[in-house]
Amino acid sequence: RRWALRLLAAGAGACALAGALAVIVRARQCATVARVLERAGGFSLTPLPTPASDPALAVALLCFSPSCPAPASTLCAAIRALRSPEAGAFGGRAVVVTDAPYAVRELPCGRHAEVAQPAAGQTAASNYNYIRVQNLKRELFDIIGAPRILYLDLDVIVTAPIAPFVERAEGVLRAAADANITGAAAPAVAMFGDNACPTCNKWNGGGIYAIDTPATRACFDAWSRILRADAFTRFTKEQDALDIVSGARAAPGHDDAPCAGVATLHSAEMVYARSATSAFGLEGTFVHITSSARRMCARLGSSKHTT
Repeated sequence: RRWALRLLAAGAGACALAGALAVIVRARQCATVARVLERAGGFSLTPLPTPASDPALAVALLCFSPSCPAPASTLCAAIRALRSPEAGAFGGRAVVVTDAPYAVRELPCGRHAEVAQPAAGQTAASNYNYIRVQNLKRELFDIIGAPRILYLDLDVIVTAPIAPFVERAEGVLRAAADANITGAAAPAVAMFGDNACPTCNKWNGGGIYAIDTPATRACFDAWSRILRADAFTRFTKEQDALDIVSGARAAPGHDDAPCAGVATLHSAEMVYARSATSAFGLEGTFVHITSSARRMCARLGSSKHTT
């Protein structure tokens, strides 16, 4: 009985220590979130010469009601970080695709990005559907009119120059094309692996680099077609559909995989604010704040930093 009591006491002590360490790590993670957003919010918006950037490349952001443009600080932090010489140093086309163009233009950062709208009524607030909005990523070539697109979620904060990242992404696509032995052209699409949740999906939808080619269009069309099933209600995440059309997950009636050649961007480029590494200050080209990190920090009383 005495040994049993000692074991129980030791177990309780270990649990208490683990709980205390978890609180410390979460606090450090929230400090990282606050530091990234506060730094981005303080970036200068010195105009950058557009000719210095690739005119064929556009960086695209999606911003739809009811959650956008409020909180405005999230969108403006993303734009400031993208434009600032201290971070993204991107002087090319930055386009906010939105159903609230006038509200976006009125923001303090509004004049530092173009505004584009999808087809009328396609994503009206009265007809809002999360997957319907996310599926606009497959239509960005037509909405924006650029042959090369870098799509970023609003909570993906740029922390390093975009131009070198794009060069590395192009290298990833070239390597994938060289390794392709199927005889069919692979889509010119590169994405980050879902390294924040490796057991959930193969890909993370927060960052997509794509070049407008017939194979890319075929991939995007198949991805969009499966997302549109049952009026956009079959899936709760766009990555679930991508897993099917890329062949990462089997599904009845989906034997072809037009997105099988999607290339993988280096995981170190995208740091998740909720990850243990970012809690101790490591940063990549992008820091992904994520909604779960914001909710966690709100529970810890840090919501003023994460809006």
